[in-house]
Amino acid sequence: MIIIGMPAEQQQHRRYNTDDKAQGLIRRYEVERLEVKRIEVLEAIKPICEAFKIEDYDYEVSATGQREVLRIKETRIGCSCNSIRAVVDELVGYIFIARWKDRNMGAFGKQTRNVIRQYWIKEGKR
Repeated sequence: MIIIGMPAEQQQHRRYNTDDKAQGLIRRYEVERLEVKRIEVLEAIKPICEAFKIEDYDYEVSATGQREVLRIKETRIGCSCNSIRAVVDELVGYIFIARWKDRNMGAFGKQTRNVIRQYWIKEGKR
C-alpha cells in the first residue's frame, strides 16, 4: 500500500511493523494450537500407556520450528505435523519393539525394526 505524502522509508517501515504484528499473532495461534494438541494426544495415549504400565511419557511441543516429540521413558520419537492417530501408531510401534526386542521376527526382522524406528531421535540430537 502506498500512502501519498509519506516518504518511502516510512512506508517500508510501516509495512514491516504490520508484518511483524501479523507474524506475532500467527506464532501465538500456533503455540495455542500445539498446546491443545498436546492435551489431546496425552488423553488419547493415556489408556494405552496405563494398559502397558508405562508411566514416564509426555508429548513435548515447541513453537520454535513447530517441533513435536513423543517421549516414552528415554526414547524420543519425532511426531511433528502428525495426526493424533499417527502419534498413537508410533506408541504402538514402540510397545511392539519393547515387547519383542529379544524375539526372532524372521528374515525381515531388521528391516521391520528399522521401519518402526525411522522417526526415533538418536541420542544427542534434540
